[in-house]
Amino acid sequence: MEDYILSIGGSNIDIQGFSKGRILLKESNPGKINVCAGGVERNIVNNLSNIGLKNIKFVTSIGNDIFGDILFDNIKSLGIDTSYIVRKGSSTSYIAIMNNDKDMEIAVSDMDSLDKNIDIKYLESIHETIANAKLITIDAVMGRNIFEYLINNFPNKKLISDAVSVKKAEHIKGIENHIYALKINSNEASFLLDRDINTIDEGKEAVKIFLDKGVKEIYITFGALGICYGTNEDYKAYHLGVPKINIVNTSGAGDAFMAGITYSIFHNYSLDYKVKFAAVMSLLALESEYTVNDNISLNIAEKRIKDIFGTSFKN
Repeated sequence: MEDYILSIGGSNIDIQGFSKGRILLKESNPGKINVCAGGVERNIVNNLSNIGLKNIKFVTSIGNDIFGDILFDNIKSLGIDTSYIVRKGSSTSYIAIMNNDKDMEIAVSDMDSLDKNIDIKYLESIHETIANAKLITIDAVMGRNIFEYLINNFPNKKLISDAVSVKKAEHIKGIENHIYALKINSNEASFLLDRDINTIDEGKEAVKIFLDKGVKEIYITFGALGICYGTNEDYKAYHLGVPKINIVNTSGAGDAFMAGITYSIFHNYSLDYKVKFAAVMSLLALESEYTVNDNISLNIAEKRIKDIFGTSFKN
């Protein structure tokens, strides 16, 4: 049987509003609006497909409505296994308002249908598929009960997870030790550790705390300041700086980073190359006006790694 990834998480329609000037609250702000396929896990799967990894079985929920038709056609076009998608009810959606610095000012996420349709009963019905996966990617949009089910029933399975937001990080707080690879930002790290994580030194200290907790690989992103990371292979904390680029849209950069980590774990890349690969995936996403940069390919990513970091050694 060919190795595959089981991907569990959200798919939704993204509606993004880009303000031309400084946002004025309780006012109509001139700008531009994009509508596209989104959802943290769908974005991760999309990025993986773009760089050639299509051995993916995607567990998600989309509605029986026009948004659902758009999402299903989009996911099907990625060339992955869509037979585990539940079509029921209304589609989930996400609205984000971006300020004139191209950064998210505020967002609202409607994911109720996902919780209703991807439940324990459904996971029990695909037990064999879960058991045979090489690894599982799951975003923290999924409820704590889903994480606990996977942890209790598949204790040896590698879970790769994105905390998504401070609010969603509640779903994994206290069970981080069961997550093989965890990607979080500094705000989520602060919440999970109940302490301020604002500087690189604090980030490196946080890396060691997460490793002590039992996380095998930890990646804490600090935006323009780079990434603090480490693994339980040596229990050391590292920092990778990133170059300044022209940012077009920050939405989706974390999902692209997560795709880079997932791809690297699937192919057993070295830690050094792994974090550089993920960083470059994130940079390429930041250069696109859409949540996912569909102009990315494996060759483009590898060339960018060599141009920025001067390395092509993967293992």
